[in-house]
Amino acid sequence: MNIFSELLHSIYDLDGYKRFLKNGRGKTFLYGLLLCGLYVLAAWIIPMSSVMLAEGGVRETVESALPDFELKDGTLWVEQTIQYSDYNVCLWIDTETMAAEEVQEIDLLAFDKALVMGKEHMLLKTDGEVVRSTYEELGLGNWDREKFLDAYLPYIEMGFWGFLLLGIWSIGLSFFAGVLILAMIGSFLASVMGCRLPFGDLMRLAVHAKTLPTILKGALAYVPVVIPFFTLISLGISIWYMRAGIRSVKAAVNMPENKG
Repeated sequence: MNIFSELLHSIYDLDGYKRFLKNGRGKTFLYGLLLCGLYVLAAWIIPMSSVMLAEGGVRETVESALPDFELKDGTLWVEQTIQYSDYNVCLWIDTETMAAEEVQEIDLLAFDKALVMGKEHMLLKTDGEVVRSTYEELGLGNWDREKFLDAYLPYIEMGFWGFLLLGIWSIGLSFFAGVLILAMIGSFLASVMGCRLPFGDLMRLAVHAKTLPTILKGALAYVPVVIPFFTLISLGISIWYMRAGIRSVKAAVNMPENKG
């Protein structure tokens, strides 16, 4: 069975999990990479590519997204107010009113990281620590949009690709760390079910048990709502598949199940 067929069988063919134990380490690792690749494609590459194609590339996307601004003699002007918040991150830039100048630490309790910029002051919160200062105190000098793009756009382009590669690497590490944890949980389940399996076999089952949760995680990139506790839900689905896989192996060798 090729790895693309295994992709489907991992979702609907619970009795077929016993066949995955015949896979070598290389094929199992390749299957894990396939799942990671599908997730990166769905959650990162396709959304970013659609934006890049619409704008023309990284450089054009940055130029389109960056509003006109000027920082001169310690005073900031931005052509439009920017407000963004997602999960525990907040970005607020408002130089037309005093709202950003008057924001208090208590207003940012819901966020772990926040950047608030007003006409003369800025507030930065990272990991619970809040720093408030003026642009003059920071000694930032005079800047405008064109000067900023000329100075930093090449670094932004390199940083984008570096961030993408680092993100893909971290996704792979996170996936296989999850496989290891799931295999450890599977070891406990196998013991309870009276089915002794080598840890390598549990790892093979764990990689395939993460198939549906990984696909669902990638699909969430296109859902305009946040599903609470999705990580726990995903783990629960993986454990359910893991248990079904162990039961499949147990049935294949005709071991009686421990009812206790």
